[in-house]
Amino acid sequence: MSRRARGVPLLLGLRPDAFTWPAPHGAPALDVTVTAVEFLGNATLVLFEPPGKAWHPADDSDPSAGHWTARLDGDVPLQVGGRLTFGIDVDSAYLFEPDSGLARPREEAVAAVPA
Repeated sequence: MSRRARGVPLLLGLRPDAFTWPAPHGAPALDVTVTAVEFLGNATLVLFEPPGKAWHPADDSDPSAGHWTARLDGDVPLQVGGRLTFGIDVDSAYLFEPDSGLARPREEAVAAVPA
């Protein structure tokens, strides 16, 4: 583990495919309110407000800025304003340093967390 990883706050990055619905029993999960739904036929994109605060200021000209996206299989019966619980595949997470934006190796970050 590099000395640099100790005590450095990290940001969590999740790609849209890291979310599953319904959430598997016992899996890490996130309760959200749906802000937009786009049906693509073979997939459904679900936009929602993330927990916590944004890493960088959102661009006011982009209505989806500041939202996270989940990509679900098929035609999922969801409505804007509805609540749901996503499962999260934490093995597909990316970790970044907030000041530099540099990606950190997952193994380094996990080793830096006190047991």
